[in-house]
Amino acid sequence: MLGLPTQTEIHKALPKTVFTQTMEIKPSVKAVFDEDVSRMAIENVIANKTIPTLKEGETVKSIYVLGVQLKRKDYSDHSIVLLAKRIPQNIVLALQYGEETQLVVYREILFRSIWQKTGEVSNLLLKGNDLDEVWENIIQTIGSFKVEEGNTLNEQINQNEERRKLEEKIDALQKKVYAEKQPRRKMELYEQLAELKKQLK
Repeated sequence: MLGLPTQTEIHKALPKTVFTQTMEIKPSVKAVFDEDVSRMAIENVIANKTIPTLKEGETVKSIYVLGVQLKRKDYSDHSIVLLAKRIPQNIVLALQYGEETQLVVYREILFRSIWQKTGEVSNLLLKGNDLDEVWENIIQTIGSFKVEEGNTLNEQINQNEERRKLEEKIDALQKKVYAEKQPRRKMELYEQLAELKKQLK
């Protein structure tokens, strides 16, 4: 799967019933999970034992690829976050719906690739000197971002998330400015907008 070496393949089914029974979750959350997920299987294990030339990292000892068959394409983020949080591994989720696949990783927030035809999904590149670096590169590739010089991965993620939220505020305020009819109030909103745009730089 995903162009990984054949020695990483294990194709081990992960029964959904066992998974949901071991979780203490609200019935409503479980119902949504059941509506989203059809079946799951651990497809690959990326580790020193399966790829001897790949060294263990200080924190990352292995990376798992979990294939998830979906019942619907417009799945709930909560279902995927639930999966990622409840499986105590560094995990790439290969979400499959029909003939399409989307790659997802969770690190504070969900990062996801675009949906692609399953046979055309880009290979998961194992780039790095050890599994720590490989894992960070996988997150950046799926999330389509780069860690700027001087930042850690977590710092970059936090900065990107703060910027995204600020851009949402600016967009919402711009709409208010255009819709406002009273000149005085319009000017107040415009000043607030200018201040937010300064923060964006």
